[in-house]
Amino acid sequence: MTLCKDCERDPLFHKAECDIFVANNKKFSSSSVQDAVKTYSLVTVLRLLLSGKVNELESHLQRREGTPIWLYVETSVVPILSRLVDANNEPLFTSELIHKAAGVLDTNTFELRTENSVTGELEMLGRALYSSASLLNNSCRPSVRKTFNGEEIRLVTSRDVSAGEGLSICYTGLLLPTHIRQAVFSQTKHFTCGCERCRDPSELDTHLGSFLCTECGVTLAPGKLLDLEHEEVTSIACPDCGERITREDVMDLFERCETLVRRLDKDTDYMVWMSLGKKLAKMLPTNNFLLVQVQKMDK
Repeated sequence: MTLCKDCERDPLFHKAECDIFVANNKKFSSSSVQDAVKTYSLVTVLRLLLSGKVNELESHLQRREGTPIWLYVETSVVPILSRLVDANNEPLFTSELIHKAAGVLDTNTFELRTENSVTGELEMLGRALYSSASLLNNSCRPSVRKTFNGEEIRLVTSRDVSAGEGLSICYTGLLLPTHIRQAVFSQTKHFTCGCERCRDPSELDTHLGSFLCTECGVTLAPGKLLDLEHEEVTSIACPDCGERITREDVMDLFERCETLVRRLDKDTDYMVWMSLGKKLAKMLPTNNFLLVQVQKMDK
């Protein structure tokens, strides 16, 4: 039994993984898309384990323990891969090594995206691991942008780079505000970014995460208000009118605005676009990340 039709057409596609599953009499039945996704996540981890390169890249093994993604691997991946044995009936992989491989993938892989020829929107194809490119440091004002051509990654400088300056990429979306980027870094990469953009409340005057004062309409940057590492900062005061705005106020504001944005798509009536646009403009500055999303949807 082969794992998939690709193996029947091309024995080299992922023959090594299939041979191990066959030798262990392991069969998979995917009755839904969710089941198929779980199966292929097993294959990805197994492929890295078989490469023998697990220990060459950072896995954040200790920091991941007990997190939701660690628990997923512990309940859905480890029980299957840890039972695989070799010809001498010896276990092929320990639980720790499996967790380490999963950590390497979560920490170092890049999302492969392609542009849909019909809609023009980017669609995710999968994840790819590039051992050299994964060594680049993060900056939310990166010096390098990445593009993909088939299986090849291309790195091109996006601004002037000084002699001796280290090259950097952004590990998440550049159009996300600081509080969301930091949440992604903390949950998936296990670090806090301290780049110049993250340190500046206005995000270098882009105001992607800013909002309008509910009393006077002046643009306010949340600063440390939404930074979970600074829980002691529970409110900020408007410099113009003195109105105090709490963390709960801001989170509620963003949640209401996101609800409005989710109602929009390219088939939404023009009058609805106009109405929701006016509502958002009363709460958010022009460059707020949610309004940027709306502007991209409208093109």
